Amino acid sequence: MALDDDDEESLLLSGGGGIHSAGGELLHSRLQLHHTPDRYIVSAAPSAGSDGSHRVLVVDRVTHDLSIADRSSVHFDRVSKTEELAGILGVADLVSGPYLVVARRRRKLGDLSFRNHGVFELSSADLIPFARSDNHLTARQQQENRTFVSMMTQVRDRVEIELVLRTPRDHKADI
Repeated sequence: MALDDDDEESLLLSGGGGIHSAGGELLHSRLQLHHTPDRYIVSAAPSAGSDGSHRVLVVDRVTHDLSIADRSSVHFDRVSKTEELAGILGVADLVSGPYLVVARRRRKLGDLSFRNHGVFELSSADLIPFARSDNHLTARQQQENRTFVSMMTQVRDRVEIELVLRTPRDHKADI
């Protein structure tokens, strides 16, 4: 589930703040998650005068591969649901398989320094399973998976998380 080094350097999905380039410029402040039976497609939410980015993140729900693709090469005809996201936080591996961890809402607390590095508070997050069902699990595994999802949900609901959005190449603090 890794992206190519070139993709990691040129395009970062940063939790809570949208998509940032390796140079730190904000490219998209809102994302859309498109559900299909075999994939999740993450794209920039359209804004005034734009139909979104030309590149999308494709999450293969069957093979668990993540890849960056040109929007024109991805078929959106089987999309069953589209929802808006504030960001992608990562992927969590649980008993039933991987879950996409997404930020639903975030609140900007302020900026750091003269470079306007945003500091956000995560106000709502969610777990979205890659698997379409848990029928492949035994009854015990299904219960264990429900327990882990419940634990992660409790942590999400009780902990305030502040996200500092910075590019990976910024190693020194400039507060």
